[in-house]
Amino acid sequence: MKEEIAKEYLTEYANSTKDIFLAFLKEQNQKYSQIDPLVDLIFNRFAKLAAKGKRFRGALTQLGYELGGGEDIDAIRDVSIFIELLHAGLLVHDDVMDRDEFRRGLPTMHKQFKLDAINAGLDESNASHYGESMAIDVGDLAFYLSWDSLMQSNFSDSVKIAVARHYSEYVIRTAFGQALDVTANLRNDVAADLANKILQLKTAEYTGVMPLVIGAVLAGKYDDEFLQLLRQYGLALGWVFQVQDDILGLFGDEQALGKPVGSDLEEGKMTLLMLKFFEVARDEDKKIVQSILGKSPVTRSEVNKVRELIKKSGVYDLVVKMGKEQTTKALQLIPQITRNKRLQDILEGMLQFVFNRIN
Repeated sequence: MKEEIAKEYLTEYANSTKDIFLAFLKEQNQKYSQIDPLVDLIFNRFAKLAAKGKRFRGALTQLGYELGGGEDIDAIRDVSIFIELLHAGLLVHDDVMDRDEFRRGLPTMHKQFKLDAINAGLDESNASHYGESMAIDVGDLAFYLSWDSLMQSNFSDSVKIAVARHYSEYVIRTAFGQALDVTANLRNDVAADLANKILQLKTAEYTGVMPLVIGAVLAGKYDDEFLQLLRQYGLALGWVFQVQDDILGLFGDEQALGKPVGSDLEEGKMTLLMLKFFEVARDEDKKIVQSILGKSPVTRSEVNKVRELIKKSGVYDLVVKMGKEQTTKALQLIPQITRNKRLQDILEGMLQFVFNRIN
């Protein structure tokens, strides 16, 4: 099954880059440790959180490099961690904005530093402010560690400059996607078109398109037609990835998620599931969900009630169907992207891997 081929690819990448990732952070820690003992604490906490990631985007960077004709696998693995450093930093900031308390089975960065402040005698309000301030600082640090990792790589300056242009553009677009997401509940035009815009900017482009395109550019592949094919495939893959996240956020397993199921409900997030539900559900069912959405804490019975109503409305099946349609669209692009049978199998397997997590 092609899905198993993709899983093997992802596992091999994750295993082969874990030591590279941690060695880079250790090197950076040693470089700045003379500043203050706080440096060690920051790096240790960040490394522990970041190392638990699946490194999906880094693996797609390697895949994009291979699709672009790149052959130096050691070189691409060394440089690809810059995408993962960015991702870890964005998650630290995202947890502050979403007020999440757990990430990857660990207390979030702002929660860890908040507890330090409470232990030092600060009151709840000032401790929260300290924790959030430190998390923002750690996220900023991660972004510049990411740039440093890219700049230190052995690729030519011309290639690194080309990569930097794509990198900057997609991170800027991701930032606007996050801004739209955070602002969505304040707007009167929260509808499927806005949700699709958020999904494209914040996840589809960032998760699917950016790493594939950057990987291809690292291989020296600048052909517009080829990069456009990668963008189309990456958009579909990223779209399914986000839908999967929305579904797992409500229907997934807490241990696998590393954070409580229902946290999207507490945050009042207008996920695609929610938006479609409010389009088609009965008024009495909408009122029940509206009374739960944004409530904190949300009880287990309330989570179960929302699950029941989502499924009863047909929205769960509808969103899974939409994911399947995106998968089909991406599958049709694969023969145009590459004639290499091994890479075709990996591209197909990636789609199966992502889609089957929601099916």
